[in-house]
Amino acid sequence: MDSWSTIESDPGVFTEMIEGFGVVKDQIQAEELFSFDEESFNDLQPIYGLVFLFKWDPKLHIVNKGTVVDPPDEVFFAKQIVQNACATQAILSILLNLENSFPEIDIGTHLTNFKSFTKDFPPDLKGNAIGDHDLFREVHNNFARPEPFIYEQGDEDDADDSELYHFVSFLPINGILFEFDGLKSGPILHENCTLENWTEVARKVIIERTQMFGTEIRFNLMAIVKNRVTVLNEKINELKSQKEKITDDNESALSEIDSELETLEILLSSEEDKRKNWKIENVRRQHNYIPFFINLLKISAQNGFLENMEKKAKQEAELKEMQEKSKEKDEKEKSNEDEKKDEKEKDNQMDQEKKEDEKEKDDEKDNQMDQEKKDDDQ
Repeated sequence: MDSWSTIESDPGVFTEMIEGFGVVKDQIQAEELFSFDEESFNDLQPIYGLVFLFKWDPKLHIVNKGTVVDPPDEVFFAKQIVQNACATQAILSILLNLENSFPEIDIGTHLTNFKSFTKDFPPDLKGNAIGDHDLFREVHNNFARPEPFIYEQGDEDDADDSELYHFVSFLPINGILFEFDGLKSGPILHENCTLENWTEVARKVIIERTQMFGTEIRFNLMAIVKNRVTVLNEKINELKSQKEKITDDNESALSEIDSELETLEILLSSEEDKRKNWKIENVRRQHNYIPFFINLLKISAQNGFLENMEKKAKQEAELKEMQEKSKEKDEKEKSNEDEKKDEKEKDNQMDQEKKEDEKEKDDEKDNQMDQEKKDDDQ
Protein backbone atom coordinates (compact mmCIF):
# COMPACT_ATOMS: atom_id res chain seq x y z
CA MET A 1 0.00 0.00 0.00
CA ASP A 2 1.56 3.32 -1.14
CA SER A 3 2.06 6.07 1.43
CA TRP A 4 -0.27 9.00 2.06
CA SER A 5 1.04 12.45 2.99
CA THR A 6 -0.28 14.94 5.51
CA ILE A 7 -2.33 17.73 3.94
CA GLU A 8 -3.52 21.17 5.01
CA SER A 9 -7.01 21.74 6.40
CA ASP A 10 -8.14 24.44 3.99
CA PRO A 11 -11.51 25.10 2.29
CA GLY A 12 -9.90 25.56 -1.13
CA VAL A 13 -8.07 22.24 -0.76
CA PHE A 14 -11.14 20.36 0.46
CA THR A 15 -13.35 21.80 -2.30
CA GLU A 16 -10.96 20.71 -5.04
CA MET A 17 -10.59 17.29 -3.40
CA ILE A 18 -14.39 16.85 -3.33
CA GLU A 19 -14.58 17.56 -7.06
CA GLY A 20 -11.51 15.38 -7.63
CA PHE A 21 -13.31 12.44 -6.01
CA GLY A 22 -15.99 12.74 -8.70
CA VAL A 23 -18.78 14.78 -7.08
CA VAL A 24 -20.65 16.69 -9.79
CA LYS A 25 -19.19 20.21 -9.92
CA ASP A 26 -20.81 23.38 -8.61
CA GLN A 27 -23.02 21.53 -6.11
CA ILE A 28 -21.10 21.64 -2.85
CA GLN A 29 -17.96 23.16 -1.41
CA ALA A 30 -16.07 23.50 1.88
CA GLU A 31 -16.23 26.62 4.03
CA GLU A 32 -14.17 27.31 7.15
CA LEU A 33 -15.97 28.31 10.34
CA PHE A 34 -13.96 30.77 12.40
CA SER A 35 -16.40 30.80 15.30
CA PHE A 36 -18.65 28.25 17.01
CA ASP A 37 -21.48 30.76 17.52
CA GLU A 38 -24.95 29.99 16.16
CA GLU A 39 -24.94 32.90 13.71
CA SER A 40 -21.82 31.60 11.92
CA PHE A 41 -23.56 28.28 11.29
CA ASN A 42 -26.80 29.94 10.13
CA ASP A 43 -24.92 32.10 7.60
CA LEU A 44 -23.73 28.97 5.78
CA GLN A 45 -26.97 27.00 5.60
CA PRO A 46 -27.67 24.56 4.11
CA ILE A 47 -24.85 22.58 5.73
CA TYR A 48 -24.50 18.92 4.72
CA GLY A 49 -21.66 17.86 7.01
CA LEU A 50 -18.90 19.08 9.35
CA VAL A 51 -15.21 18.15 9.41
CA PHE A 52 -13.49 18.81 12.74
CA LEU A 53 -9.70 18.87 13.16
CA PHE A 54 -8.18 18.69 16.63
CA LYS A 55 -4.98 17.79 18.43
CA TRP A 56 -5.11 14.08 19.08
CA ASP A 57 -4.84 13.01 22.72
CA PRO A 58 -5.19 9.24 23.35
CA LYS A 59 -6.47 9.81 26.90
CA LEU A 60 -9.21 12.21 25.82
CA HIS A 61 -9.96 10.07 22.78
CA ILE A 62 -11.10 7.26 25.07
CA VAL A 63 -13.59 9.35 27.05
CA ASN A 64 -15.41 10.97 24.10
CA LYS A 65 -19.16 11.15 24.69
CA GLY A 66 -21.62 9.32 22.47
CA THR A 67 -22.25 5.65 21.84
CA VAL A 68 -20.09 3.62 19.47
CA VAL A 69 -22.31 1.20 17.54
CA ASP A 70 -22.02 -1.35 14.78
CA PRO A 71 -22.61 0.42 11.46
CA PRO A 72 -26.27 0.21 10.34
CA ASP A 73 -26.80 -1.26 6.86
CA GLU A 74 -27.50 2.13 5.29
CA VAL A 75 -24.43 3.79 6.84
CA PHE A 76 -20.96 3.76 5.25
CA PHE A 77 -18.28 3.51 7.95
CA ALA A 78 -14.61 2.70 7.35
CA LYS A 79 -11.84 2.11 9.84
CA GLN A 80 -8.76 4.23 9.27
CA ILE A 81 -6.13 1.73 8.19
CA VAL A 82 -3.76 4.11 6.43
CA GLN A 83 -1.70 6.67 8.33
CA ASN A 84 -2.33 10.32 7.30
CA ALA A 85 -5.52 9.43 5.39
CA CYS A 86 -7.91 10.81 8.04
CA ALA A 87 -8.66 14.05 6.13
CA THR A 88 -9.76 12.15 3.03
CA GLN A 89 -11.58 9.60 5.16
CA ALA A 90 -13.51 12.35 7.00
CA ILE A 91 -14.58 13.89 3.68
CA LEU A 92 -15.55 10.51 2.21
CA SER A 93 -17.57 9.68 5.35
CA ILE A 94 -19.76 12.67 4.54
CA LEU A 95 -19.94 12.19 0.77
CA LEU A 96 -20.76 8.48 0.94
CA ASN A 97 -23.56 9.06 3.47
CA LEU A 98 -25.21 12.09 1.86
CA GLU A 99 -27.95 10.09 0.14
CA ASN A 100 -29.49 9.21 3.52
CA SER A 101 -30.42 12.83 4.35
CA PHE A 102 -29.55 14.89 1.26
CA PRO A 103 -30.39 12.76 -1.79
CA GLU A 104 -30.46 15.85 -4.02
CA ILE A 105 -26.63 15.87 -4.02
CA ASP A 106 -25.18 13.90 -6.94
CA ILE A 107 -21.91 12.39 -5.70
CA GLY A 108 -21.08 11.09 -9.17
CA THR A 109 -20.68 7.67 -10.74
CA HIS A 110 -17.25 6.97 -9.28
CA LEU A 111 -18.23 7.37 -5.61
CA THR A 112 -21.57 5.66 -6.17
CA ASN A 113 -19.83 2.62 -7.66
CA PHE A 114 -17.25 2.54 -4.86
CA LYS A 115 -19.98 2.62 -2.21
CA SER A 116 -21.90 -0.15 -3.99
CA PHE A 117 -18.76 -2.28 -4.38
CA THR A 118 -17.80 -2.01 -0.68
CA LYS A 119 -21.37 -2.17 0.68
CA ASP A 120 -20.95 -5.60 2.33
CA PHE A 121 -17.35 -5.05 3.46
CA PRO A 122 -16.64 -4.83 7.21
CA PRO A 123 -15.18 -1.47 8.40
CA ASP A 124 -11.56 -2.60 8.28
CA LEU A 125 -11.84 -3.85 4.67
CA LYS A 126 -13.57 -0.59 3.71
CA GLY A 127 -10.59 1.22 5.22
CA ASN A 128 -8.23 -0.93 3.17
CA ALA A 129 -10.29 -0.25 0.04
CA ILE A 130 -9.87 3.50 0.59
CA GLY A 131 -6.13 3.10 1.21
CA ASP A 132 -5.66 1.02 -1.94
CA HIS A 133 -7.78 3.30 -4.11
CA ASP A 134 -5.55 4.99 -6.68
CA LEU A 135 -7.81 7.99 -7.33
CA PHE A 136 -8.39 8.77 -3.64
CA ARG A 137 -4.67 8.56 -2.90
CA GLU A 138 -3.72 10.62 -5.97
CA VAL A 139 -6.21 13.41 -5.19
CA HIS A 140 -5.08 13.41 -1.54
CA ASN A 141 -1.35 13.46 -2.31
CA ASN A 142 -1.76 16.23 -4.89
CA PHE A 143 -1.86 18.58 -1.90
CA ALA A 144 1.10 17.06 -0.08
CA ARG A 145 3.83 19.45 1.02
CA PRO A 146 7.02 18.84 -1.04
CA GLU A 147 9.85 17.54 1.15
CA PRO A 148 13.54 18.15 0.34
CA PHE A 149 14.55 14.84 1.94
CA ILE A 150 13.28 11.29 1.61
CA TYR A 151 13.01 9.54 4.96
CA GLU A 152 13.53 5.87 5.56
CA GLN A 153 10.38 3.86 6.18
CA GLY A 154 9.53 4.02 9.87
CA ASP A 155 10.99 7.47 10.53
CA GLU A 156 7.48 8.90 10.77
CA ASP A 157 6.76 6.53 13.63
CA ASP A 158 9.41 8.35 15.67
CA ALA A 159 7.56 11.65 15.42
CA ASP A 160 6.46 13.44 18.56
CA ASP A 161 2.96 12.18 19.42
CA SER A 162 2.22 15.50 21.14
CA GLU A 163 1.86 17.16 17.71
CA LEU A 164 -0.48 14.65 16.05
CA TYR A 165 -3.79 15.92 14.69
CA HIS A 166 -6.92 14.04 13.71
CA PHE A 167 -10.02 14.62 11.55
CA VAL A 168 -13.55 13.45 12.36
CA SER A 169 -16.83 14.25 10.64
CA PHE A 170 -20.44 14.87 11.70
CA LEU A 171 -23.71 14.59 9.77
CA PRO A 172 -27.34 13.65 10.38
CA ILE A 173 -28.64 10.23 9.31
CA ASN A 174 -32.23 9.12 9.87
CA GLY A 175 -32.88 11.65 12.63
CA ILE A 176 -29.66 11.00 14.61
CA LEU A 177 -26.40 12.93 14.74
CA PHE A 178 -23.60 10.57 13.68
CA GLU A 179 -19.89 11.13 14.25
CA PHE A 180 -17.40 9.31 12.02
CA ASP A 181 -14.01 8.66 13.56
CA GLY A 182 -11.87 6.12 11.71
CA LEU A 183 -9.95 5.28 14.90
CA LYS A 184 -13.13 3.93 16.53
CA SER A 185 -14.64 0.49 15.89
CA GLY A 186 -17.86 2.00 14.54
CA PRO A 187 -19.77 5.26 14.08
CA ILE A 188 -20.65 7.28 17.18
CA LEU A 189 -24.30 8.04 17.89
CA HIS A 190 -25.02 11.32 19.65
CA GLU A 191 -28.48 12.91 20.06
CA ASN A 192 -31.68 12.82 18.06
CA CYS A 193 -31.96 15.69 15.59
CA THR A 194 -33.78 16.95 12.54
CA LEU A 195 -32.44 18.28 9.25
CA GLU A 196 -33.35 21.74 10.54
CA ASN A 197 -31.55 21.60 13.92
CA TRP A 198 -28.76 19.06 13.41
CA THR A 199 -26.03 21.70 13.17
CA GLU A 200 -27.11 23.15 16.53
CA VAL A 201 -26.84 19.67 18.11
CA ALA A 202 -23.42 19.13 16.48
CA ARG A 203 -22.26 22.61 17.52
CA LYS A 204 -22.90 21.80 21.18
CA VAL A 205 -21.07 18.46 20.88
CA ILE A 206 -18.05 20.15 19.27
CA ILE A 207 -17.96 22.97 21.83
CA GLU A 208 -18.04 20.41 24.64
CA ARG A 209 -15.25 18.48 22.90
CA THR A 210 -13.03 21.56 22.71
CA GLN A 211 -13.57 22.28 26.40
CA MET A 212 -12.03 18.91 27.24
CA PHE A 213 -8.69 20.19 25.94
CA GLY A 214 -8.38 22.99 28.49
CA THR A 215 -6.16 25.80 27.17
CA GLU A 216 -5.57 24.15 23.77
CA ILE A 217 -6.88 26.43 21.00
CA ARG A 218 -5.61 24.71 17.85
CA PHE A 219 -8.85 23.51 16.27
CA ASN A 220 -10.27 23.77 12.79
CA LEU A 221 -13.89 23.33 11.71
CA MET A 222 -14.91 22.95 8.09
CA ALA A 223 -18.50 22.86 6.83
CA ILE A 224 -19.53 21.06 3.65
CA VAL A 225 -22.16 23.41 2.24
CA LYS A 226 -24.13 24.17 -0.89
CA ASN A 227 -22.05 25.96 -3.53
CA ARG A 228 -22.02 29.59 -2.35
CA VAL A 229 -22.05 31.04 -5.89
CA THR A 230 -25.18 28.98 -6.61
CA VAL A 231 -26.81 30.09 -3.33
CA LEU A 232 -26.16 33.78 -4.03
CA ASN A 233 -27.32 33.55 -7.66
CA GLU A 234 -30.55 31.87 -6.51
CA LYS A 235 -31.18 34.69 -4.02
CA ILE A 236 -30.45 37.33 -6.69
CA ASN A 237 -32.80 35.70 -9.20
CA GLU A 238 -35.52 35.40 -6.55
CA LEU A 239 -35.27 39.11 -5.69
CA LYS A 240 -35.30 40.09 -9.36
CA SER A 241 -38.46 38.01 -9.82
CA GLN A 242 -40.07 39.77 -6.84
CA LYS A 243 -39.04 43.15 -8.21
CA GLU A 244 -40.83 42.49 -11.51
CA LYS A 245 -44.11 42.01 -9.62
CA ILE A 246 -43.86 45.34 -7.76
CA THR A 247 -45.50 48.38 -9.30
CA ASP A 248 -43.45 51.52 -10.01
CA ASP A 249 -45.40 53.59 -7.49
CA ASN A 250 -44.23 51.39 -4.60
CA GLU A 251 -40.88 53.17 -4.30
CA SER A 252 -40.03 51.99 -0.77
CA ALA A 253 -40.35 48.29 -1.69
CA LEU A 254 -38.31 48.80 -4.87
CA SER A 255 -35.63 50.68 -2.96
CA GLU A 256 -35.41 47.91 -0.37
CA ILE A 257 -35.00 45.21 -3.02
CA ASP A 258 -32.38 47.27 -4.89
CA SER A 259 -30.41 47.62 -1.64
CA GLU A 260 -30.56 43.85 -1.02
CA LEU A 261 -29.55 43.15 -4.62
CA GLU A 262 -26.55 45.47 -4.31
CA THR A 263 -25.42 43.64 -1.15
CA LEU A 264 -25.82 40.22 -2.80
CA GLU A 265 -23.90 41.35 -5.91
CA ILE A 266 -21.00 42.45 -3.68
CA LEU A 267 -21.06 39.08 -1.86
CA LEU A 268 -21.19 37.23 -5.19
CA SER A 269 -18.21 39.16 -6.53
CA SER A 270 -16.29 38.45 -3.32
CA GLU A 271 -17.14 34.75 -3.55
CA GLU A 272 -15.98 34.55 -7.18
CA ASP A 273 -12.71 36.31 -6.26
CA LYS A 274 -12.23 33.87 -3.39
CA ARG A 275 -12.57 30.91 -5.74
CA LYS A 276 -10.02 32.43 -8.13
CA ASN A 277 -7.60 32.80 -5.21
CA TRP A 278 -8.26 29.18 -4.19
CA LYS A 279 -7.17 28.02 -7.65
CA ILE A 280 -4.00 30.13 -7.53
CA GLU A 281 -3.15 28.92 -4.02
CA ASN A 282 -3.78 25.28 -4.96
CA VAL A 283 -1.47 25.55 -7.97
CA ARG A 284 1.21 26.93 -5.66
CA ARG A 285 0.60 24.15 -3.14
CA GLN A 286 0.97 21.50 -5.81
CA HIS A 287 4.10 22.96 -7.33
CA ASN A 288 7.45 21.76 -6.02
CA TYR A 289 9.67 24.83 -5.57
CA ILE A 290 12.58 22.89 -4.03
CA PRO A 291 14.51 22.24 -7.31
CA PHE A 292 14.22 25.95 -8.16
CA PHE A 293 15.71 27.01 -4.83
CA ILE A 294 18.49 24.41 -5.01
CA ASN A 295 19.48 25.58 -8.50
CA LEU A 296 19.23 29.22 -7.42
CA LEU A 297 21.71 28.52 -4.62
CA LYS A 298 24.04 26.66 -7.02
CA ILE A 299 24.04 29.47 -9.61
CA SER A 300 24.46 32.11 -6.88
CA ALA A 301 27.48 30.23 -5.52
CA GLN A 302 29.03 29.78 -8.98
CA ASN A 303 28.75 33.51 -9.70
CA GLY A 304 30.05 34.61 -6.32
CA PHE A 305 26.70 36.00 -5.18
CA LEU A 306 26.23 33.55 -2.33
CA GLU A 307 29.25 34.78 -0.35
CA ASN A 308 28.08 38.41 -0.65
CA MET A 309 24.55 37.39 0.33
CA GLU A 310 25.95 35.59 3.37
CA LYS A 311 28.00 38.65 4.41
CA LYS A 312 25.02 40.93 3.95
CA ALA A 313 22.81 38.60 5.97
CA LYS A 314 25.38 38.51 8.80
CA GLN A 315 25.69 42.30 8.75
CA GLU A 316 21.92 42.69 8.90
CA ALA A 317 21.74 40.17 11.73
CA GLU A 318 24.49 41.95 13.68
CA LEU A 319 22.83 45.33 13.07
CA LYS A 320 19.51 43.96 14.24
CA GLU A 321 21.18 42.51 17.35
CA MET A 322 22.85 45.87 18.11
CA GLN A 323 19.53 47.69 17.67
CA GLU A 324 17.80 45.25 19.99
CA LYS A 325 20.55 45.67 22.60
CA SER A 326 20.39 49.45 22.26
CA LYS A 327 16.63 49.35 22.59
CA GLU A 328 16.91 47.07 25.62
CA LYS A 329 19.49 49.44 27.18
CA ASP A 330 17.26 52.49 26.55
CA GLU A 331 14.28 50.70 28.06
CA LYS A 332 16.35 49.71 31.09
CA GLU A 333 17.63 53.27 31.57
CA LYS A 334 14.11 54.63 31.20
CA SER A 335 12.90 52.07 33.70
CA ASN A 336 15.63 53.13 36.16
CA GLU A 337 14.76 56.80 35.66
CA ASP A 338 11.10 56.03 36.26
CA GLU A 339 12.01 54.16 39.45
CA LYS A 340 14.15 57.07 40.65
CA LYS A 341 11.38 59.49 39.80
CA ASP A 342 8.87 57.35 41.71
CA GLU A 343 11.23 57.16 44.70
CA LYS A 344 11.75 60.95 44.63
CA GLU A 345 8.02 61.56 44.45
CA LYS A 346 7.56 59.13 47.31
CA ASP A 347 10.23 60.92 49.39
CA ASN A 348 8.66 64.31 48.61
CA GLN A 349 5.28 62.96 49.61
CA MET A 350 6.72 61.64 52.88
CA ASP A 351 8.43 64.99 53.57
CA GLN A 352 5.18 66.81 52.87
CA GLU A 353 3.27 64.49 55.16
CA LYS A 354 5.93 64.97 57.84
CA LYS A 355 5.72 68.78 57.54
CA GLU A 356 1.95 68.63 57.71
CA ASP A 357 2.13 66.44 60.84
CA GLU A 358 4.61 68.82 62.48
CA LYS A 359 2.48 71.83 61.56
CA GLU A 360 -0.58 70.11 62.92
CA LYS A 361 1.23 69.36 66.19
CA ASP A 362 2.52 72.97 66.42
CA ASP A 363 -0.96 74.34 65.78
CA GLU A 364 -2.37 72.03 68.38
CA LYS A 365 0.32 73.11 70.87
CA ASP A 366 -0.31 76.81 70.16
CA ASN A 367 -4.04 76.29 70.59
CA GLN A 368 -3.42 74.55 73.88
CA MET A 369 -1.15 77.37 75.12
CA ASP A 370 -3.70 79.99 74.08
CA GLN A 371 -6.38 78.09 75.94
CA GLU A 372 -4.19 77.84 79.09
CA LYS A 373 -3.46 81.56 78.87
CA LYS A 374 -7.15 82.32 78.63
CA ASP A 375 -7.82 80.11 81.65
CA ASP A 376 -5.08 81.94 83.65
CA ASP A 377 -6.52 85.35 82.71
CA GLN A 378 -9.90 84.27 83.96
